Amino acid sequence: FIGGKLKMVIRKQIAIFTLLIFLMSIIPTSFAREDMSIETRIKAPNAQNIKPQPQLTAKNPQLAQVKKVENRLRVCFDFLKKNSLSDTPLLTCNKLIRKEISCVDFLKEKGIDEPLEKCDKFFKKSAQIIKDRPYLAKDVASAVAEPRLKKLDKLVASHPKVVDFVKNLPEEKAKVFLHLPRAEQKKLLGEDTYNAEKELSKFKLKKVKKSMLFKKRIISPSKVKKAEEEFKLAEEAYKKANKAYKEKKSLFLSVKEQLKNCKGVDTTKCNDLREKVKEHAKDFLINAADMAIEHLKKIKHKVESSEEIDEAKADEIITEIDNTISKLEDVKSQVEAADTKEEIQKAAQAINRIWKGIKHKEKLHAARLVHAKVWNIIKRSEHLEERLDFALANMEEQGISIDNIEPKVNEFSEKIAFAKDNYEKAKELFKQAEGLKTENPTEDERTQVLELVTEARQLLRDAHESLKEAHTILMEIIREIKAQGGELQSEEEPEEEGLGKDEVYEVVEESYEDEGSDDDSFVGNETLNETSDEHEDFMSEDEDLSDEDHTNTIKDDSKEHSKKSESSENSEEDESS
Repeated sequence: FIGGKLKMVIRKQIAIFTLLIFLMSIIPTSFAREDMSIETRIKAPNAQNIKPQPQLTAKNPQLAQVKKVENRLRVCFDFLKKNSLSDTPLLTCNKLIRKEISCVDFLKEKGIDEPLEKCDKFFKKSAQIIKDRPYLAKDVASAVAEPRLKKLDKLVASHPKVVDFVKNLPEEKAKVFLHLPRAEQKKLLGEDTYNAEKELSKFKLKKVKKSMLFKKRIISPSKVKKAEEEFKLAEEAYKKANKAYKEKKSLFLSVKEQLKNCKGVDTTKCNDLREKVKEHAKDFLINAADMAIEHLKKIKHKVESSEEIDEAKADEIITEIDNTISKLEDVKSQVEAADTKEEIQKAAQAINRIWKGIKHKEKLHAARLVHAKVWNIIKRSEHLEERLDFALANMEEQGISIDNIEPKVNEFSEKIAFAKDNYEKAKELFKQAEGLKTENPTEDERTQVLELVTEARQLLRDAHESLKEAHTILMEIIREIKAQGGELQSEEEPEEEGLGKDEVYEVVEESYEDEGSDDDSFVGNETLNETSDEHEDFMSEDEDLSDEDHTNTIKDDSKEHSKKSESSENSEEDESS
């Protein structure tokens, strides 16, 4: 297996370990059941060629322990030598295993549960920084999860420029670079050094709580349920008002047509027609106001149940909608009290004025709901890419080939990056539209807002298509992993320096500030088995509210991953009075 001279050296080392085993009895019985700790963390690429270790038996337990240590040394030595990770691989392995034995003994003495498992975690860092990465500060290498470093190693092989680029970065910015998705790393490397560093300087790492699972705020389940129920009621009320509006408008127009023959005529029939036309006009105006009110309520209740919209923005939208609904309710009262043609006409003008003042805004609010949903999908997808990187790193350690999988993960990352780019462009358009909102907008301002919203929605549709393509690629990746004998296991994310148990790092803009909840964050603690593709019927309303029929949501649920699709129904477009 390894040269004869090396065998003699190893056997000398084994004698030392045997003595330690006899004297301290520090290797727990669970040692025989657990995978080798160092081997688990730094598995040899050819580990499958290593003979199975002997079972610990009552007849000769010490021999079994000796064999175990020998196998651990062989695996460690083979791995370090093959990958040129140490100039003195045997000495390095000896130190690692000796330290772990002392570690287990120390923790056992202190009464710590699962000492072997905890020592594995301690010495994972030792194995992690053995590899010589001269372009990467040791403080960076020791602070970042090993799968991120392996991803960087692959990047170095395909992009030689990355060595000088990372080498010259401040430590904090190097960590930011290591936390970026693959496609974003490559995009930076495609820039000249000045522009790449300038772009990277806009970002920082932020600790976020895992409990905030792709959310910008937390809404209690009872409030979400109430908002969803009220949305359904508003939807039914809107349909009812829409139907009544059309009926009353038809009657109004019919009687109005008959009234043309009564011009200058003062008969009982003509006077009856004049009264009827007023009543029908009042009825259809009231139903027009009800349509607008219920339409706005649908947006309001969707915002109330959306955890993808921060508290400040949600309050702003809801306040604006409530104020408009209050105005419409006041005008309804005026319509009901109107006796003359002039009073009815005045009320009709008021309804039109209120609707014109809000119509461009409600389209913006509805589009923001789509925008927020796309944000959620992108964050889930980026998290999923990260989980794939961790899974592939684990497969490599087990000696499983990932040559056919790597290009697909790169493609998956590119699709997500394209969607994110469109999302950011849409975000800028929404900002421009927000700047045009005024209390009494001109016709030009309303038109500009509608044009910006239309353009933003097209960008979001393009982002949505890219996310659907990413999902298709993801399914191929999962099939390939299974075909190679790999496995996507539910497991905790690799630990990183400076994080609490319930925290992860997120790349955010330097100007990023928490909005709304103090717990505002983007990333959660979902684990990866497979994935689901959820086409959410996130509106089910008329065209004015949203014409985005499907939202593709990629989720990596830790228990069950299902694929479901719901079609959203298209209602008839609003008619204004």
